[in-house]
Amino acid sequence: MSIMTWNESWKIGIGALDNEHRDCFQLLDDIHTAVKENDAGVHDGRLLRMLYDRVRAHFAAEEAMMVGDRYPGVAIHAMKHEHLAKQLLALIARVERAPTNLNEHALKFLLDWFQTHLVQEDRAFGVWLNEHGKY
Repeated sequence: MSIMTWNESWKIGIGALDNEHRDCFQLLDDIHTAVKENDAGVHDGRLLRMLYDRVRAHFAAEEAMMVGDRYPGVAIHAMKHEHLAKQLLALIARVERAPTNLNEHALKFLLDWFQTHLVQEDRAFGVWLNEHGKY
């Protein structure tokens, strides 16, 4: 059962970033399924590390685009990315020490953070780009 289905209204209007967002949400849903099914891949941190790697690559691409387009909010946006990355690393460390630390509550936190960040922060970037004729 999906805990989050991609909603087309979450698009920010930049195809490459929208696709990356969709991929991150799919991986989060895969992790949720693994938690529900008690899959070993979620409890040894492997799936969370995949999410971390994907998120870091996405953040780097997004921030490079922001810098290239001279987005005025890039510094604050990058700090928020770094904060999430640190939280995700902390969760991975907790799961590697005690696999039961990855539960519905921890996963809901990640989903809420991603959704809030996407709808508020990333959408603001998309709007700015469109207002400035960048995309």
